[in-house]
Amino acid sequence: MPNYSATMQAVTAPLFMGGVPLTLNPRLARFSPLPTMSRRKRLWGRSIMSRFLTAGTIAASCVALACSANAALPTVDLAFTTPSGTVGPNDSVEVWVTMSIPSSSSALAFDESAPDFGLDPADLPSQGYYDSSANPGTMVWADFTSYSEIYLNTWFGCSGTFTASCIYGPPYDFSFHLSSLPGKPSVNFLTSFNLQQGQQYSYLFGVFTPSAGPVAAGTYTFERTGLTLNFVGLDADGNTLHAEVDWQTNCGPGDTSCLFTRTVTAVPEVSTWASMSIGLLLVGSLVPRLRRRELQRCAA
Repeated sequence: MPNYSATMQAVTAPLFMGGVPLTLNPRLARFSPLPTMSRRKRLWGRSIMSRFLTAGTIAASCVALACSANAALPTVDLAFTTPSGTVGPNDSVEVWVTMSIPSSSSALAFDESAPDFGLDPADLPSQGYYDSSANPGTMVWADFTSYSEIYLNTWFGCSGTFTASCIYGPPYDFSFHLSSLPGKPSVNFLTSFNLQQGQQYSYLFGVFTPSAGPVAAGTYTFERTGLTLNFVGLDADGNTLHAEVDWQTNCGPGDTSCLFTRTVTAVPEVSTWASMSIGLLLVGSLVPRLRRRELQRCAA
């Protein structure tokens, strides 16, 4: 598997959907990791369009991507694998996500090397978008005439209290888990995948790492992550088009019913450790005395 960069791309230009400007809450923005330069050229328009859509605009983007033509594409349920837990103030926090395919859905199965990626041609998006060179920041929609790439990617929805500025702290910084390791799989940039109906697959989405020393005691929350199936191809004029299918955790903005939470436990103060040590020493010194007295009584 190629090495991929963990570079994050933020967009400060105006955001548009079909030429219509979008008004977004910065804390509801979404970040995705960028791959190497060989694939990165296609991500500018997609990072503007999809990665920074709020939950309220996802349905609109699906319409714009002609999702009616993708009715047979699977339903993918996403949930945090271990929603709650306890950690120490210096611990990094892994965020695992479990995807599952309902038995009533079609499978999530594709292969970039297969004809039509192994999909029914009717399930391929009919239209995609590219960033207008004449008017940067404006998405131009066009019909696909060919397809060249398909891959999975993940996104981070700015939310909760682990971070102060989306993926950056304090108290934590977030980093995507981009390359599979033994026991720690990644789904980013996979060009083939096969998950059948009724099956589940858990992957390490990313890691929160303390950004400024020990984290204060308390409970920290995170709400939104998602998965995308991305398509890349050309239109009749040779423009590189992008389209995607988007799934996300059931937690919408402000929804507290399915949060990812970790409670940071306090580290005892130095004075507390000193008091405990003195107490243990006193107890240790008393034990021999009690044993001697007991032996004396028995001897008597």
